[in-house]
Amino acid sequence: MRPQFVHILMDGRIVMRGGPELVERLEREGYDPIREEVAARA
Repeated sequence: MRPQFVHILMDGRIVMRGGPELVERLEREGYDPIREEVAARA
């Protein structure tokens, strides 16, 4: 089963939304690059 929608939460807030491509990215890279990307936006 493939998800249609994916939401990543950090500190109780949705910081990223996507579809199957986001799941593939998470599997490939893990959460650390996303944490860094979110921190850079702040």
